[in-house]
Amino acid sequence: MISQFQVRNYRSIESSEKINLGRLTVLVGPNNEGKSNILRALKVGLGILEGYRPAQAQLHRTQSSSYMRIHRIETYDWENDYPISQQVDHPNRKTSFEIEFKLDNSEIVEFKKIVGTVLNGSLRVNIKIGSSNQPEVRILKQGPSGAKLNAKLDRVCRFISARLAVDYIPAVRSSDDLRRSIDREIERRIFNGDDDPRIKKAREDIIQRYKELLVPYENELLENIKFFVGSAKKVTFDFSEVFSRVIPRTRLMVDDGELTSLEAKGDGIQSLVVLSMKKASLEMDKRRSHVLALEEPEAHLHPGAVRRVAEIISGISKQHQVVITTHSAVLVRRANISHNVIVRENKARVAKNIEDVRESLGVELPDNLISADTVLLVEGNTDVVIIRRLLSCCYPILKRNLANGRLVLESCDGAANVQYSIRRWRDDMCRVHVLLDGDKEGIKAKETIIPRF
Repeated sequence: MISQFQVRNYRSIESSEKINLGRLTVLVGPNNEGKSNILRALKVGLGILEGYRPAQAQLHRTQSSSYMRIHRIETYDWENDYPISQQVDHPNRKTSFEIEFKLDNSEIVEFKKIVGTVLNGSLRVNIKIGSSNQPEVRILKQGPSGAKLNAKLDRVCRFISARLAVDYIPAVRSSDDLRRSIDREIERRIFNGDDDPRIKKAREDIIQRYKELLVPYENELLENIKFFVGSAKKVTFDFSEVFSRVIPRTRLMVDDGELTSLEAKGDGIQSLVVLSMKKASLEMDKRRSHVLALEEPEAHLHPGAVRRVAEIISGISKQHQVVITTHSAVLVRRANISHNVIVRENKARVAKNIEDVRESLGVELPDNLISADTVLLVEGNTDVVIIRRLLSCCYPILKRNLANGRLVLESCDGAANVQYSIRRWRDDMCRVHVLLDGDKEGIKAKETIIPRF
């Protein structure tokens, strides 16, 4: 998995701190400050490693290998991707991506077997791209072992790409993007069983029939070609590559009371379906870990649906890494503040505390509640007085948190108002606990709240 990532001079991002990436990392900040560019930078860096091919002629002359091509996942163009404001004054500077990978014990053993070098559990890779658009890839390791690793860059990159893939879902998706997403997933599912005898036989029959139909045309072409190339003896069309992975044009139809194509549904439904398809695809891939780069997954969604998205993302992050951009308080990392990254004024840094995250999202609380992290909701004011006294007497740590405002007790003025209070405090990025009376109204509120929250 990726443990750290850093980028310099990519689009609007001049520099970032070393960002610690956990299972789930959240990028927050105002609009147009570079959150999406952090995601794209991660995608570009991993895409370069996945598509790495050394130029052997230069490999013997330099320690930094040049690059034969940029992988189809993402392209880089210095004129568009290096900060435009710096291009005139600094035409020789480069975009830099630094990625640190953390290897588990089995990967350390496998790395030694494939690459022939022993690692201590971490692998740091630096990628620089200048105006020539030729990436330079280097392993950052001191001493003779570093030189040996850089002489085996192709093996190192193959090791990484065989175990890690990046998937990017942008916030704005055209109908063509949606169609391509569906086609890719269908192709992956169909050709996961590429040896299916019925598909193989059908493909062979189609190719054979096409060849039969084209024999007259091939003969006609041969006669014309002989006029210019007298030695020509035969021309034929080869369909083997075309039919190796051909699928019919497909539309995803959704029946939610009216059977219509997904493209005709609303943006919210489309987003949920794309995320669901990606989740299913990741669950199917047992060979590699994935980094899912996801832009504003809450876009076009009702608040209730955003919470469902949060559950899906949390589920994905148990097996894969997820990096998202968001403006939603529902999706931030409350339990691990350091896995929230503030992107502002063309720089990225790790969040210091919950107030830092709230400010970046524009969440405004009264001064006496600005530090609130956890809220305990009760039915009435008497409950607040009794429970405050009880917690303060029995639990010194809770007494301190009540005093410094990190724990807040609030009356809902009746069990019927609990749902509203839960929503309000959750939107303000607080953990919410509820203590209800054991009477008829309290039991009724509990039965209503649990299915919804």
